[in-house]
Amino acid sequence: MHIVLKAVLTSVLCLIVLSQTNAWQSDDDNTSYFGHMGSSIHDLLDLLRGVSVPDSNRCLSYYKSLADLSARFFECVANNSRPFHVCQNCLYHYAKFNQIHKLIENDTDLYATTLYKEGLTCMNIIEATDRVQVALTISNTVNQLWATSKCDDCFLSYNMVNDTINFTLKPLVEEFYRHQQKLEICIYNFTKKASSVDPLFQNYSANSTLCATCKEDYVNLTKHFEKMSNENDENNMCMDVVDLFNYTRIAWSKGYKCSYRDIDELNILIICGAFTLATVLFYIVSRLMGKEEKKQFVKIHRKKSYTSINSNYSSFNNNNIY
Repeated sequence: MHIVLKAVLTSVLCLIVLSQTNAWQSDDDNTSYFGHMGSSIHDLLDLLRGVSVPDSNRCLSYYKSLADLSARFFECVANNSRPFHVCQNCLYHYAKFNQIHKLIENDTDLYATTLYKEGLTCMNIIEATDRVQVALTISNTVNQLWATSKCDDCFLSYNMVNDTINFTLKPLVEEFYRHQQKLEICIYNFTKKASSVDPLFQNYSANSTLCATCKEDYVNLTKHFEKMSNENDENNMCMDVVDLFNYTRIAWSKGYKCSYRDIDELNILIICGAFTLATVLFYIVSRLMGKEEKKQFVKIHRKKSYTSINSNYSSFNNNNIY
């Protein structure tokens, strides 16, 4: 059916071009010729767009669904890249894409049996029958984006039921979002602005009251993120979490000019004072002990010198007597 339809449309195109060529032979204006030719081709393309070719098999239907779902996934990734919320917001599209890809893999019917003696599976047609291998490249790109974003590290599990995606976050990820939400609410009470938005396109001003009030929430969030980093290298962590924390950290330190210290400022002063006092006492004691050793050395030296003089004097007297 497809072959017949294509043959008919090709014949129509040839007839249109032929008739237009005969009509324009007497016309010396080349620009007019090409203009009419372009108009005819556009008319034919409009005609082709209006032709509805029904799907003749499941494989063709799968292929169209694969193209549609990959386009939706890429659109979702682009829309959720700043700030980065790809893993949660695009999970549905990723799961649907993999669902159709599995249908293609599991389709055991043979197609193109009139062209190939043993026929082709749907997987052969999708992944190996064109030189560019568009479908394979698209599939690899989708999976690479998902893997690079470390999205599987976000979820304990996920599945598709009745076209609805159900997922469970990992406990550490879920706890991170609780800490982040608490800080978000605290910051919003002062600024009416979310801390997790892209900081590169926001206007900030220093806010010491905000820093003092929300510091505990920020410290708790930072400590929890460090705990997650210790259990799993930051390069292998869910990018939804990593990116959200980085945006929050930039807004906190560079935007609102807040500082972060693990221990109390009074403890820092006490420790610094103790080290300074210990250093001063060490030098004082060292100096006193050095002076004492020098005095003892001088006394011993003089005693030896006096004994030597007496000995020489006695020896001189004995020599004179004899």
